[in-house]
Amino acid sequence: MSSQLCRFSFAVGVLALATLEPACSDSAHSSPPASAPPVAVTTATVHYASQAPAVHASGVLANKGELRASFKTGGIVARVAVDEGQQIKRGQVLATLSTAEIDAGVEQATLAVTKAERDQKRVQQLFDGKAATREQLDDVTTGVSVARAQLRAVQFNRNHAVIVAPSNGRVVKRLAEPNELVGPGQPVMLLALDDAGWVVRGAVSDKSVVRLRTGDAAAITLQALAENGALQASVSELAVAASPPLGTFEIELRLDPAHAQHPALRAGMIADVVVKPTPQNSYALVPAAALRDGGGKRAAVWTIDANNHVQRIPVTVAYFDGDQAALAAGLPEGARIVVEGAAYVTAASSVQIIASAGVP
Repeated sequence: MSSQLCRFSFAVGVLALATLEPACSDSAHSSPPASAPPVAVTTATVHYASQAPAVHASGVLANKGELRASFKTGGIVARVAVDEGQQIKRGQVLATLSTAEIDAGVEQATLAVTKAERDQKRVQQLFDGKAATREQLDDVTTGVSVARAQLRAVQFNRNHAVIVAPSNGRVVKRLAEPNELVGPGQPVMLLALDDAGWVVRGAVSDKSVVRLRTGDAAAITLQALAENGALQASVSELAVAASPPLGTFEIELRLDPAHAQHPALRAGMIADVVVKPTPQNSYALVPAAALRDGGGKRAAVWTIDANNHVQRIPVTVAYFDGDQAALAAGLPEGARIVVEGAAYVTAASSVQIIASAGVP
């Protein structure tokens, strides 16, 4: 029995060795694993240029030539000849005062001049006949001058008892009605004059206003007319002091005359403003999709050399402009960077370029 058991154990061992031999032989002669396929990427070439981050704001459209038309003297409104929204022409009569009281003053001043001139003539004859003194002649001469000055004053008031359009434009608001008593200088209507053009008035923060200069180009989109696209404008005025209580600084942008003739423009329309400040520094604009491992102002990009080898380069981000990032440092002029596919690239990757372009 024992000899039979030994022979059985030996047979099992031989069978096991025979079974293991092919497996060991395959392991010893197996080929290394295949390398990873190249990553398909698009690239862009970096170019530096002088540029500055845009300033965004909201504003209100207004006519630069808004005029609060009023009478020189107070009185009863006799007639208002125009309605709100009506187009007006230069020299057109817009409103008049009742002039009964003013005309009486003109008549009284005219009679005073006539009397003063008559007195002067009589005293002059007496002076020539040595019956009046030089002082008496000077007094009546002065009286004539005073009377004539008073007549010019009441005639001036009479002339300004009528409101006449100073130029072509539109009536924005009618503020008085016939038979209404108005005081001197009280606005009777608000006019928008075409000659002065249109402006947008808004406000920006202190960090933004210090980067702006008069003359900086701007694009204005009126929310009510957004389908017409942006209107070209430029910064015309910048506040030198903050406006309470928010501490913002008012800015004014004048619309380009070629863009300010749209018949649908109305005072009070809401506008979105994008101002391009005068460039002070040179930056490289790269697609934001190229940035990796971003944190604050720090990020990285993958560059590609002439042999299509990739390298991770740290960069400093100055600002973002839409889907672009402006880099202040990190990339040399002419560098090629990975854009699409950057998320799948590692230091060991090989890449296949499927498209390339310059960075604007």
